[in-house]
Amino acid sequence: MHSEQSLIQFYISLKWLNKFHTFVDPGPITNSDFLCKHGGVPPHKAPVVDKLFVKMPQPAWEELHNRFGGGPVVNHLSLNPCGICQAEILQLTRRRDEELNKFVELHEAFTSNNSRGDDIYYISLAWFNQWEAFVKAKEQDPPGPIDNKPIAIIKDGHAFNRP
Repeated sequence: MHSEQSLIQFYISLKWLNKFHTFVDPGPITNSDFLCKHGGVPPHKAPVVDKLFVKMPQPAWEELHNRFGGGPVVNHLSLNPCGICQAEILQLTRRRDEELNKFVELHEAFTSNNSRGDDIYYISLAWFNQWEAFVKAKEQDPPGPIDNKPIAIIKDGHAFNRP
């Protein structure tokens, strides 16, 4: 009885495979270092994705998968960036631009002579710093809702600035 070469190739993380070769127990197989949450290639990894995995025949994959579990199983892979991730990045970029432009517009109006006598609003510097890091693309995720607890005291249901 001779074994035939499998026609199906499986992709496995080179990072995980290196752990397999160097550790007694590498843990479950994880292909997340070359896959996005949608099962495609993250756009920022597309130029180098072919250096992040190796192909292996089905029997070798099955042996490793049966022994260590994990995944996801990848037996086909488009080397193109994930379209869903690209759309999300574009949407996030637009949001950053819109929020930054609106802030600049409001800040210019506030600092101009026309704003004297207008109400002044306070915002937590900690939250503002998170937002600024987001709009300057230093952070991927936008901050949560504005949290002014560090700068406000609630008395009788009303918020007052901390001294």
